[in-house]
Amino acid sequence: MTSNRTPHPACRAIAQPSDGGPAPILSVQVSDFAVAVRRALCRKLVDRPVVVVSSLRPMGRVLCLSAEAREAGLQLGHQFAFARHACPDAAFFTPDREQEARAMRVLLQTAYRICPRIEAATFGRIYLDLRGTDRLWGLPLDLAERLRRDLQTDVHLATAHGLSSRRVWSQLAGQLVAPTGVLEVLPGQEQSFLSMVPPEWVDGIGPKTSCLLRDMNITRLGQLCQFERGELVDLFGAVGGVLYHTLSPSEPEVGIATTLPENLALGPEATTPTVSCTLPLKEESAVRETIRHAVRLATQDCGRQLRAQQFHAQRVRVSLQYSDGRSASARRPLESPGNLDTLLAQASAQALQRALKRRVRLSSVTIACEGVSRASRQLRLFADSAAEREARRLRAVDAVCTRFGQGAIFSAFELAEKVS
Repeated sequence: MTSNRTPHPACRAIAQPSDGGPAPILSVQVSDFAVAVRRALCRKLVDRPVVVVSSLRPMGRVLCLSAEAREAGLQLGHQFAFARHACPDAAFFTPDREQEARAMRVLLQTAYRICPRIEAATFGRIYLDLRGTDRLWGLPLDLAERLRRDLQTDVHLATAHGLSSRRVWSQLAGQLVAPTGVLEVLPGQEQSFLSMVPPEWVDGIGPKTSCLLRDMNITRLGQLCQFERGELVDLFGAVGGVLYHTLSPSEPEVGIATTLPENLALGPEATTPTVSCTLPLKEESAVRETIRHAVRLATQDCGRQLRAQQFHAQRVRVSLQYSDGRSASARRPLESPGNLDTLLAQASAQALQRALKRRVRLSSVTIACEGVSRASRQLRLFADSAAEREARRLRAVDAVCTRFGQGAIFSAFELAEKVS
């Protein structure tokens, strides 16, 4: 039996979905994902202010923060020096992309066991198409509650779940009950639901549009339902189309297929070891030669890791972390799968040229080798003598560095830098 009572955002919805309606879409999201991952790894951080910054230098920017840190007055984008002064009791960390990727992979694998149609929108947010799952797991609302309890018990991640016939509504419903809870938007109750949602929660609404909405005394999305599409476009420009798509129940919904980021695959590729190297710059710099040198060093380290494990890579990805908290990345394929420094350096240089577009100081560079697989003993009928000589030379260099340390052998370029 379907209830007509409007669910309150502070309570868990207990109404049951109607039969024969659109496919139910479940949004699963982890509030402040980087902070949640840190707390899952260290339970002592629970109930303590936690702040993730781009760099532990005075100009580093706040990238993610807990609710306790927000109560102290911190906001995204604040400088590390200000954040440390405003909230001295907080625990400060830099992003740990590897641990975040692992946590996201566990989140996806747990959801994938329940529903095969799954889409990863971003780190900390996924969507599930629950069509047909009631035969195995019961009503969608019961499934959402079960998934929430499993994630809380197994991986210590508090998740907020929104259930609706549209993806954008399920996301907003999850935000209403964040950091944990389940809320369903029932058919016919969309107007009541939208009357509780602030417009700033819609993706694409920036500070300029938020200020204009406040000037019009509009504080909830439900107040915009009286406008037509043309009126919204005249008032807010291209953002008006986004608002209309959010408000209109007749807008077509794109189906969900299993679309996952390449580094979060659920099949056999999920067990493929990752080979990467992150090199923090001693001093934040925008000098291109300094950045190229850091990329070369990180590439050489990745090459040593590949050769030590007898792996070949197919692609190289260069990720740049700027001092203002923003990042950029680009990837390039190798001419042929391999682990030689010359191949890796050529691909990383091309990827760096594509990724380095801003004239802002960098705090770190990361080189990641993708498409890693076990190296074949012979790839060609006739061996390349030059490549074979290069491989023997690198194996000898790796053996010396393994025994006497990475600084035992360095290139002529590094020697010139030491002398200068």
